[in-house]
Amino acid sequence: MANRRGRDTGPSFYGPVRTRLRPDGQTREFTDEVYGWNPRLVPDMWWEFAGGASGYLQGTNGLLVSRSTGTPTGISQVANTANGELAMALAVTNEAEYSGVDFADELNIPASRAVFFEAFIKTPALALTSVQDIVIGLATAYNATLNSQSKYVRFRLSGSNAVLLEGKDGTTTNNATAPLTATTLAAATYYLFTIDGHTNGEYDFYIDDNLIGTLVQSAFAATDLLQPAIGVAKASGTGIPILTMDLLRIDWSRL
Repeated sequence: MANRRGRDTGPSFYGPVRTRLRPDGQTREFTDEVYGWNPRLVPDMWWEFAGGASGYLQGTNGLLVSRSTGTPTGISQVANTANGELAMALAVTNEAEYSGVDFADELNIPASRAVFFEAFIKTPALALTSVQDIVIGLATAYNATLNSQSKYVRFRLSGSNAVLLEGKDGTTTNNATAPLTATTLAAATYYLFTIDGHTNGEYDFYIDDNLIGTLVQSAFAATDLLQPAIGVAKASGTGIPILTMDLLRIDWSRL
C-alpha cells in the first residue's frame, strides 16, 4: 500500500488528513492521538454532499455557495446516490454561463501555508466543445472571465478532456500549461483531483494517485487568501455539460 500524500505519513484509508505537528509542551485530545491530527494547527474542511443540498449551500448558512452567471440549470443534489453527489449543470440557452461552487468570495485559505486540496469529481458525459471549460482548484474572487481572477492554482479542462495546469501568484502566470505527464480523462468517469502545496512555492498536481506535474508559484504570500473554485463554464452555444462532485476536502496550516 502506497503512503498517502499530504500530512498523513503512513498508509491509511481513513481519518482526517493528519499531521504529527503539535505545539511544544502541549498534550493532545484523544481524537488527536487517534488520528495524529491537531485542529489547532490544521484547519480541515470536508464536504460529502450527503443529505439535502440546503444543508451546505447558501440560504441556510452553509459554507459553500452556489455560483452562477447567465441562466444555467444550476446546482442540485443528485437524488439518492451512494455517498451523496452534487451536480453543476449548464442550460441549452445560447449565452455565456457558469455553474459552480465557492465561498461567495469570502477568502480564507492562505495560499502559501501548506494547502492541500482534494476533489472527487466525475467528468461530463458529453465531450466539451471549444467554448466550454472546467476549473477545479482554488482562486481569489470570482470573475466570469476565468483568467481575469487575480490569483489561482487549479486544474483546467478547456475544449477537451485533456488536463491543463494553471497558477497565478501575482508575479508568475502559468495558463493552459500541459502537465509533464500528458493526461486525457475519460468521459463520465470519477477522478480524484489533488493539489498539494506542502513544498514552499511549489504545487504538485495529482490525478488519482499519479503525479502529473508541478507548478512553481513562489510569489504567493501568507496574506494571499483563496477560496475553493469548482465549476463548468461556456462562452456560448447550447451544450449542457454536467460536472458531478462526490467529495471536496481542503486543509492548510494555521501557522
